[in-house]
Amino acid sequence: MPGIDESVITHKLSISPTIKPVFQRKRKIGEERREVIAEE
Repeated sequence: MPGIDESVITHKLSISPTIKPVFQRKRKIGEERREVIAEE
């Protein structure tokens, strides 16, 4: 947007580039749902 300072509309995450990302664990699926998924 013209006329607005970039520092107002820009954000920056302060993340160290040396740290590896943490992934969420996959949720366990109940037996009934697993069977339905296998049929598809």
